[in-house]
Amino acid sequence: MAEATPLDLTNLQPSEGASYFAGAHSFTIGNQTNNNIQNHITVVTSNSADLIKDLNPIRNASHIRDRKRFPPDSQCLPGTRKKLIEQIQNWANSGILLKAMPSHVLWLYGYVGCGKSAIAQTVAENFSKKGRLAASFFFFRATADRSRSARFAATLASQLAAFVPSARPFIEIAQASIGDELRDSTVALQFQHLFLEPFYSAFQSPGRIVLTSVSGPYLTVIDGLDECEDREDIAGLVENIIGFFKDKPRTPLRFFISSRVEEHIRTRLQDPESHVELMDLVAHTSEADIAFLVDESFKNAAKHDRVLQSYGNWPDKVRRAKLVQNADNSFIVISTILKFILEPASDGSTPKTRLELILDQKLGLDKLYPEILRRSESLDHFQAIITTIALLFSPLSTKQLAQILGIELSDVVSVLINLHSIIHVPGDDISHVTVFHSSLREFLCTESRAGPYFASPCYHKVLAQGCFKWMGRPRGDGTSVVDYAYRFFHRHWDLNLGLYRDNFEKLMQELQDFIALIRGETVSVPRELLHRSVATYTLMDDLWISKISPRIRKCSVGDLVARFVGIQPSGKHWSFVRTTFDAISEVYRALEKQGVSRPNDELLAMWDGIDSPTPIPRIALQHTSMVVACTQLLFVHSQGGSDAKIALLPLQDQMKPGTEYKADLATCDYAFWSFGLHLAMAIKHDPDNVDSRFLTTRRKHTETSGNRMNMIVFNYFTAQKRYFEFDSLLGTPNYLPPFRANFNQATSAVESVLSVSFFLITYTWLLEGNLMSAATVARPPRLPER
Repeated sequence: MAEATPLDLTNLQPSEGASYFAGAHSFTIGNQTNNNIQNHITVVTSNSADLIKDLNPIRNASHIRDRKRFPPDSQCLPGTRKKLIEQIQNWANSGILLKAMPSHVLWLYGYVGCGKSAIAQTVAENFSKKGRLAASFFFFRATADRSRSARFAATLASQLAAFVPSARPFIEIAQASIGDELRDSTVALQFQHLFLEPFYSAFQSPGRIVLTSVSGPYLTVIDGLDECEDREDIAGLVENIIGFFKDKPRTPLRFFISSRVEEHIRTRLQDPESHVELMDLVAHTSEADIAFLVDESFKNAAKHDRVLQSYGNWPDKVRRAKLVQNADNSFIVISTILKFILEPASDGSTPKTRLELILDQKLGLDKLYPEILRRSESLDHFQAIITTIALLFSPLSTKQLAQILGIELSDVVSVLINLHSIIHVPGDDISHVTVFHSSLREFLCTESRAGPYFASPCYHKVLAQGCFKWMGRPRGDGTSVVDYAYRFFHRHWDLNLGLYRDNFEKLMQELQDFIALIRGETVSVPRELLHRSVATYTLMDDLWISKISPRIRKCSVGDLVARFVGIQPSGKHWSFVRTTFDAISEVYRALEKQGVSRPNDELLAMWDGIDSPTPIPRIALQHTSMVVACTQLLFVHSQGGSDAKIALLPLQDQMKPGTEYKADLATCDYAFWSFGLHLAMAIKHDPDNVDSRFLTTRRKHTETSGNRMNMIVFNYFTAQKRYFEFDSLLGTPNYLPPFRANFNQATSAVESVLSVSFFLITYTWLLEGNLMSAATVARPPRLPER
């Protein structure tokens, strides 16, 4: 199939209408239709809902998100930051026609807690009210999609389609023409094709140029750029944005970016040739702003609290001034202090006593966080709960936290209720528990800062185990922890193994602990299925698992195990089996780097005593089942004229047009590679079932897919023998010796069963015309390159 040629969206003008497509034919855009009648094309635009569905944006990433549930929960109070916000808006409103090289990007930077997100939120809201906000995105650490870059471009493109409807057709064209290719490309290219070029194309008509020169450019707000984990992607994205405006300086679009000073961001944005407007937030923060926030907070709190009303004019000017001084021009520090003082606590303290405690010493975040955490440290499961919150990849509810830790819901609530000044605790059991600021997570994950409250990375093992216990259960309504378990088990597991990659004894201990977990009573998969899965994994070809399988990204070892024990991808046990053996395979991959091969005997020993109808010593009988599975995957009959041809999957060029084979190609690759090995072992360990009748009788398949017909085992060997004459056909000759060994092992085993020369039988069958001729043998499947 020819590769799609990307469209040059920059040359597409809205005013050109259907004439742009004159002469075009046989194309589709989303679910649009086109009729080519004498070079006239009628384009029917797909609706917005279809486009949004195709883009699959992240919900709750923009300025209109629920900030309590999806932090950062920041916004400038009325009356604060007025001069700074006015300065930012003046930059965004400045024209693009008069300047020789207008500044399209403004970078607001500063240390943690100085109020960057609050300003970004306020600026985004202001431009949204004016109808000039193109898009907004608020990154936040440890919130799954909002801490990664994968869906960033698609999310902003969906907002652009909503806020700037004239750009929508150009986004649709990009999606339809190169959408599949974009999904595998860099974030920078995704952003260019889905956002920058569609916006540019939408504003090239003279009327729109005049309109934006009067009303002002559109603004895109990106907050917390430093909180994205994909640093290389972010660096490439920034370079792409700057390069785009160098090529198209008259584009009526501005970018307001806020972040901390990280090297991968600073080196791009502080380059003098990038023409980026730089703004140091610390230099624009004054004690007057902090004092205004303190006064407003005490005044608003007193309106709704009888206790505070009874204090009268409290606190006095001296105490307020000391609070401002202690904040050290940090909005996050003063915000946390005010929450600590004013919000109710269950420890018996009053607002007055909490204020005096704060005033006794100058508290930065590293001193303030321990003071707040101390409220709950004596409660059951305190350390487990705060460590879990710090290490999670996506927030969980109080109910889900209890589930993953295996504790009572009341224990979670009791710990968190005292920490509401630094952690948002919702009023129900299904909304997410979130930290108010990512600095808390950074504090907990740094041992030198957190001390006894340190969230050790060793706890990833506990979280992986907690996830595993919930896998295999129905996903339900989304209120349980099952969805999180399936999504993030492997990340917790990998981080746990990463601590011991060079320690053989520890890795083996991790394997033993994991197998003990699988054998536990909490696993919901039937024991017989689990036993067959273990047998299948243990007997799989070592070379395939260690060398070949890692090269096939779309089919993991766990996928192969699930396939060969007969579980369909839609089956309820598919994910559990796949995840289980992918995790075990990760341990073996780490062991292999130390020169240790897959210890099958040790694996079987760990499973000794498992409750199963099939005892462990007879595990080798699974070879017979795998032989049957391989025959079902390998042999396809294509009807064409009077001659019957055999095609060895994964090739499908011999199949009927429009027929889709149900088995995935990587599974067929494994069947082709290792069928001889499993057949030889089946003959050795299961002679009662693998006799001459098994080898010469046509296999009957209950499943029909495409034009598959029953074939016999000899067809496979006849085709295989042909391959040895053409080593180069395999594409990777380095894999030929073990492949040849499998073949020789199988032919020797067949000869022992039939008591006659295998090749003599093959020759006789060929003379009788029962098999295909050498000319009709399909070429072998391509194996992964080294």
